Order: sequence, then structure tokens, then C-alpha cells
Amino acid sequence: MSKKRKGSEITQGDGGKARKLRIDQDEQNDTASSSHGDDSPQPIQGDEEARGQPPAWADSRHSLCSALPWFRSVQGGSYQSNKLCYGFLLDRDGGPLDYIDDEIVITRVGGDCKLDADGNLKQHKNQDESTRVVESLRESWMCLQAGCERFWTLKSGSTPSNLAYNAVFLDSREKSDDQIQPKFSLVPNLLADLSEYPDTSTHRVAWRGVVCPKCDKCISRTRWNRWVCNDPSDNNNNNNNSQNPGTCQWAMTMSMPVFSIRSVLADHEIGVTKRGIRTDKDALIQPKCFFTKPYQIVTYDLGDIGKIVHFSANRSTLKRLNGPNELFKRLQEVDLGLRRYPVKGQSADEMLTAHFAVNFGMPYKYVISVDSKGFDEAPAEIMYALGRLDWATKKAVGTEARESNELLAVGYFEDMSMGFHDDGEDSLGPSIATLSLGSQATMRFRLKKKYYNGSAANNAVLPGCEFFEERQKLKEENDNGKLDDDEYSIRCMKLTNQVTRREARDLITLDLHHGDMVVMNGSLLQKYYEHSVTSEGKLRYALTARHVLEEKLTVEERANGRYQFTEDQIYDGE
Repeated sequence: MSKKRKGSEITQGDGGKARKLRIDQDEQNDTASSSHGDDSPQPIQGDEEARGQPPAWADSRHSLCSALPWFRSVQGGSYQSNKLCYGFLLDRDGGPLDYIDDEIVITRVGGDCKLDADGNLKQHKNQDESTRVVESLRESWMCLQAGCERFWTLKSGSTPSNLAYNAVFLDSREKSDDQIQPKFSLVPNLLADLSEYPDTSTHRVAWRGVVCPKCDKCISRTRWNRWVCNDPSDNNNNNNNSQNPGTCQWAMTMSMPVFSIRSVLADHEIGVTKRGIRTDKDALIQPKCFFTKPYQIVTYDLGDIGKIVHFSANRSTLKRLNGPNELFKRLQEVDLGLRRYPVKGQSADEMLTAHFAVNFGMPYKYVISVDSKGFDEAPAEIMYALGRLDWATKKAVGTEARESNELLAVGYFEDMSMGFHDDGEDSLGPSIATLSLGSQATMRFRLKKKYYNGSAANNAVLPGCEFFEERQKLKEENDNGKLDDDEYSIRCMKLTNQVTRREARDLITLDLHHGDMVVMNGSLLQKYYEHSVTSEGKLRYALTARHVLEEKLTVEERANGRYQFTEDQIYDGE
């Protein structure tokens, strides 16, 4: 809604009646705005149609935040840094005294609202004066210290009620200062920079969004090597954009050079014979390390829960025919179909994954739903990787290892990651194996929150839980009959109530280098623990193989997991 102002009048629409701003005689010297009654957000209404075209627009918050550097707030209406507000989002709801004209915007600070039973946004509590959003906007004409007796009172001493904006206040202007300039362009031209510097194609700035040069829409980068305005494939991925498909089909493909393995690694040497591992003599899980000619193998044994086996390849193994060095180069040269997907469980303004993915073989759905192709569509590079992962699984698990029938390929640009999650879906077998190619990464394991604080431990005392030694002692007393079950539960809950840390500390941390493989074995490992991966360079691939239980799938889906290795795709461990 746009309101045009002239002098002390507000004209609403070309055909609307002009109405005078009401100025109370007793309060006309108080340049203040106020509300009365319920100040919860209200839908912004108006009779006038929008005029003109915006310099940029978006149909989702994520696209907006991705493309415009001056508004990165994925939640909330204000984006600020160092007590300076860069951008403010006026959405569907506003305060009862919001004021907008061609030059002025007056609105409430968003936040601290909740949906009521009818789905309406209601003010839950006032913003605290110490919050960043208030500090960044605070320039007031009345006391805003909640503990002060003059809090929210006018110069006359009265509490604001039934006020209108003073016309003098609305007409006032500070003298412009040419030295004060915005930090960012209103609509940045990122496309021009990236076209000129193709070597930045995987840098952090390159996977931000852009503004379409044809229709001015903010576009997230969902494809591995390009941006597409109104991507038609979004219709198949439950993307909110598909509800209102546009007509603009502008697309730009990045010229992506093939990076050498040397250019993406920070290591002084590639594929050293022996690597240092993170150790802590006081850690509950102590690694066991031994060496073969091609690999350093480190095992973290969690007893009945399961184990984690880390294979680090040496230089000669990396350089072998169809080995990690070749696979890294060739994966850049084939079109795998990698893309970013909406994350389940988020708000209507959905977020996208901070990685690109595509699935081969049996369908596999975790926190996101990924496009899946049969192994008959997989390029040879995927099958060579699958052969290595099958070997690693058999080496780590032994005769109980099941043949992999699914492989998830994930691509990471600079600063991309996969947050804490587990692979504990009931459709999966107990073993998961992953191959890392390219930049170094860090893989972390920790207890899930409910097991860390003991609120859902089911009498299990798990490595990494808070008060581990105390819980272990209580468990022994319960097993020996010194504590009955009721008393045992009471004492365990007392320990749970003393936990102050929100998330568990990392139990195991692995440094993943180019060519490394990790095998996680044990369904309880996925039940109790979660893991994350953070990439630390400008390009990395992670290829993860699993066994999907066929009884959970249709006949057509099972066919996608069928394959036959060629002789050179069977890995011999060298």
C-alpha cells in the first residue's frame, strides 16, 4: 500500500478523499507515535494498487536473502550488524500505527510474536532494549528504559494513547550528508563479476543468489553450474516456487574450470604414508591404528553400539588408474545432475541445503527428497567409487557386510557443509561407507541431545553423555540390586536436570583428506549418535554408499539398484 503525502495531508489513492492529520492540541509538541489497545501485528490493508516495478523482487525469503547483501535475515524482519541496520522487511503483518508514504516508512520492530489458535500473528512480548535489533534502530524521543518511572511517557507525563503523527515531525528532514553512503548497491551486479572471473566459480560468493537481468527476480543458485529463473524442475521437488510458476526462462551457465587436486589442497604433501590423528588420552573412545601398504586404518570401537573405521590412502594409492586423483578430475567433467534441495521441516519460506546432491540406485530420502537415478544411468566414475566403497565396507565389517545398492553423490563448494544428522532410517542396513575426494573436511560425531542429557537414555549409559561416570556408577548399583528401578530413575533424572549445556561435545573428530574412506557400522550407532561434515576448501565431492532394504521398496524402485561391475570397477584394495 502506498500513501502519498503533501504538506499536512495524506491522500490515499488518486480518487480517495484527502484527510487531515489529526494533531491533539495538548500533544502537538510531542513528536511521537503511539498505539492504543492491542498492538499485535495486523494485516496491512489498502485500496491503492502498487505503482511501478520494484528494482528486485523475490517469491521466497531464502531467494531474497541469497541475492541481496543488505538483507541476510532468514528469520525476523531486521538485518543488522554492529548495531547498524542494513535492511528491514515489511511483510504481510504490521502494527496498528504503521505509516508508509513515498518518502517515509514508520513501523514496529518485528519479532517476539506467535501464532494464535486462528493462525493470526500476535505480539507475545516486547522486544528487550538490549537486543541487537532494538539497539540498531534506537533513536527515540521518549524514555525506553523499561525499569524507569518515565518509561513510555510523553513530556506532559501522560502515557501515549489515541495519538496521531505530528505533521511537523513527518515534514522534518535532516540535511543530507554526502559522506554517508550505503555499504551495498541496492541491486548488485554479481553476474558481471562472475563472468569476468570464472576461477571463482566455486567460491562462497558464486553460490549466492543473483537478480535476473530480464525480470528482476531474486534467484537462488540451485544448480551445480548455473542459475535458472523459474526452474521448471522445481515442480518435481515440492519447491514453493512451483505454486506460482513464472514465465521468465532466463538461465546462465557458469564456465567452470577443472581444478587440479593440488590447487584445492592445503596440505604440504598429498597422500603421506602416516598421518597424525586427533587423540586425547582422557577420551572415552581411544583409536586403534594399524598400517597396510596402501592405507593407514584407524578404528574407533564403541562396543555393542558399533564402530567407525577410517581409511587414509597413501600417495601411490591416490595416483592409481581410476583412483582418487583421476576420479576427482573426471567428476568435474561429467554432468552428474547435482543440485540443491529444499530442507524439510522448515517454515513456508523454505531453506535450501548448503550442498549439491544427486542419488543413484535405490531411492534414498533423508532430511531432503533427492532426485534418484538408476545405476544404469550412472557415469563410470560413480561405479568406480562404488567399487572402492564396497571393498572398504567388507574390510571393516567382514562377512556380515551387505552389498551396497545406493550411492548419494554430494558436491561442496567453498564454505558448504552438512549439519548434524544420522543415517538411521529404518529402510537402511547397518553399514554406511563414504569416500572423500578433493578438499579436506572435518567429520564430527556426538550424542544426540536426548541421549546426551539422559532424558531418553532407556537405562543405557552412553559414551559422550553428561555425568558419564556418575551414571555408570548408578547403573552398576541398579544392576546389582542396590538401587531399585524407581530410585534409579529418580537419581538419573536429577543428573539430567543439572545439565546446562544444550548440545553434546564432540566425541570423535576425523580429519578427512583426499581419497579417505570412512565406514560407520551398527544400527545403534545411528540411533544414539549424529554426525556432521564441514568442507574446508573450494571443491569437494563426498560419495556415500548404503544398503537399502528391498522390502521397503516397490518392484520398479528395486530395479534401480541392480548393477554389474565391470572387471576394472572391482577394487582390490591397492
